[in-house]
Amino acid sequence: MMIRLHLPLVGLSQWLTPLPGHVLREELGLPEVACIVTDFARAVHQANDVIRSAPLVALESFQIIDPNNELVRGTLQLFGHQFLIASVRVKNKQHPNGFWTYVRMDFAGDTPAGVGQYTVLNDDFETLRSGAKGLGRLSAESQPTHAGPSLDSFASLLEIVYAKTPRYDVFSRNCMWHTENVLFSTARKFAQHWLAGDIRQEALRRYTAGQSDAVTCATELSIPNPVLRWWGATSVGLLRGTQVFFTSQAPDRIKNHDDEVRGIVEAWNLTVQASS
Repeated sequence: MMIRLHLPLVGLSQWLTPLPGHVLREELGLPEVACIVTDFARAVHQANDVIRSAPLVALESFQIIDPNNELVRGTLQLFGHQFLIASVRVKNKQHPNGFWTYVRMDFAGDTPAGVGQYTVLNDDFETLRSGAKGLGRLSAESQPTHAGPSLDSFASLLEIVYAKTPRYDVFSRNCMWHTENVLFSTARKFAQHWLAGDIRQEALRRYTAGQSDAVTCATELSIPNPVLRWWGATSVGLLRGTQVFFTSQAPDRIKNHDDEVRGIVEAWNLTVQASS
């Protein structure tokens, strides 16, 4: 299988250096550096049933807080690049009882070859989350795995989100939009599974239970200061409303955030999934 590697415009330069051994990456035949998300998904779909049905046990969103980061400095430490890490339990001949491994997902801007959504695979969780703080976490380690997403199912979600991204837009379809859509869609589709497990923070638990909207949840996760949070929610709501209005007739129109998540989940429900 041909794996495409493209230098992202922002955010992923550190992942262009080969990483140490990774169980899942080796099983999928992926490169030792960041690869575009569609290549990752294709490799998962073509893998054996054991790999495809590996349970995704946790999904967590992160925000870069490194004061030396350009985006953090430029926004007075209010915003930073956001990304996700999925925790997967993989079994193979070397690890018949299962082995924890991790997949990081970033939307790092466009490249000459297309939309820059990438995955990085590593067996070391701390390496992938370096320089970032956790925002929201879905976890169901003690729950039956068949009730949650499989790796194959999750790969389909990443393909759906990728297909809904015609381009990177700093004011709409950006790393935060990508992170929220993946996290929120996973939360809503498997709500009972996560609610029976462990959800952090409370804002994400309320959203998963259908007691909150996407904009409220996103701002509560990203902005701890209540005053700044109100300002952020108001600004995001106004911006998204304006975008929805002025792009309503466009083929790649911007939708209300809750409608966006709903559409992603509906598309996800139509995909064929490997059972966990």
